[in-house]
Amino acid sequence: MPLHPSDALAHSPSWLFPSYIFLSIIPLVVKSSSYRRLFFIPIVALTYYFLFHTTTRSITTDYGLTCGWLTLFFISSDFILLTDVQRELRSTKPPQIKPISQEGLWARITWAYDLFTSPRGIGWAHEPSNAVLPPRPACSKSSFLMKQFARLAMLGLIYDIATWHNYFNPAYFRDGPSLTAYGWFWRYESIWGWALQAYTVMAAQNCFVSILSVSLGRSDAEDWPWLFGSFSSAWTIRRFWGRTWHQLLRRFVTAHGRFVSGRLGLTRGSNFSAYVQLYTAFFLSAIIHSLGDYTLLRNWNGGAFKFFLWQAVAITFEDGVIALGRNAGLKGSAPVWRVLGYVWVWTWFAVCFPTWQDPLMSAGMMSEEQSFLQTAWRKWLDARIISE
Repeated sequence: MPLHPSDALAHSPSWLFPSYIFLSIIPLVVKSSSYRRLFFIPIVALTYYFLFHTTTRSITTDYGLTCGWLTLFFISSDFILLTDVQRELRSTKPPQIKPISQEGLWARITWAYDLFTSPRGIGWAHEPSNAVLPPRPACSKSSFLMKQFARLAMLGLIYDIATWHNYFNPAYFRDGPSLTAYGWFWRYESIWGWALQAYTVMAAQNCFVSILSVSLGRSDAEDWPWLFGSFSSAWTIRRFWGRTWHQLLRRFVTAHGRFVSGRLGLTRGSNFSAYVQLYTAFFLSAIIHSLGDYTLLRNWNGGAFKFFLWQAVAITFEDGVIALGRNAGLKGSAPVWRVLGYVWVWTWFAVCFPTWQDPLMSAGMMSEEQSFLQTAWRKWLDARIISE
């Protein structure tokens, strides 16, 4: 059997990720200076080493770690290159009375840590509006922790069921057929199989961190609205990405989008500026996921680039259709349009999703996932066969 290209790479050393976090937070601690941008150089160097010279020996771990690493990379790009964080950003919990640069070293360290570990900006002046964030928990600390533990158990069960379900779809097997091979019903259905796994993994990670943070007194229950919005809000592609799916990328894609728009000399708030920011946001998402694909496939496939840039194209198209409908006097809030919107969103992902996921699944992305229920079922069957 031929070796996978990643077999020639070094095993990711244990110091790599902690060093990366350290290099990312230190520039937020030091006081504002024209030399602060130099801190980004070792971050670039370490990122290059991580992406192209190391592997965890697990394709799913490589993929997930790479997407997380690149997310932090662009957060650092925002906080080090684009934003003078100590002058422009401030905490609202507790309310920041004076610039953090006037505080002592320990205060700046805790401030920098809180900023870096708050990708959604909760508790900061740049926090998204209530229209974007899910409702905040309104309960005691003990009640919150009990609910989060219950949610963790439920997420684990849903993940296991979704993983077991995927074993019945050959398209999820290594070297299996395309997601398009079994007709439209299975294309629609496969979207949910994949989405539930991605949803439960990310939600469980966020849930676990919230339990640690609230237990240790680093934050309050109200600081942890649910990671995802409601799927009932996703009747357009724009609303799906802007409200339903997680918002961990919002801050830095917005910052980079505004930077690009400003460099092009576009008027802030204009339609042209808004669409430049839209395409910049999905371009960055494409980079993150394309490099994730690369570490799994060890080749430049391009599926993620197409998928994420198509999202911007789809949003542009639906914005035009909605504008035409409004000009024609149609009410977008009517139930029939909502239903058509849900069909449109589901169909859109059924059309474009295989372009991204087919190569990953064929490479075995889902093959490493193990279902506890399936394993228990097989052991029970084996025991019955032996006993008979």
